[in-house]
Amino acid sequence: HCEGDYAISRISGILSYNFNKCGTVCRWGGDEFVIMYFSNSKHFFLKKMDKVRKEISEEFKSKGYPIGLSYGHNVFNATKMDMNINSIIDVADKKLYSYKMFQKGRTK
Repeated sequence: HCEGDYAISRISGILSYNFNKCGTVCRWGGDEFVIMYFSNSKHFFLKKMDKVRKEISEEFKSKGYPIGLSYGHNVFNATKMDMNINSIIDVADKKLYSYKMFQKGRTK
């Protein structure tokens, strides 16, 4: 239990450090986080998430247990105002679930 708390705390710190100037990180529940990234470039977000994924992997590999990072994302265009926050998160959550199913299929 203590190791799990440490992992969530450390992952939160890594996410916050990487997104503090360009977004907001919130714990969504359990081991899930929502990142509101303020940019007009999906490419920069994906690049930053790749960096975060590597940081988290290295952090916990050195502790003797591997932790991976799965995520879903959604792009919201504030000028169109075509989605509310629940819809935005729902789309990202569905992408996350699809990614996890894809990864599970690759490991069998």
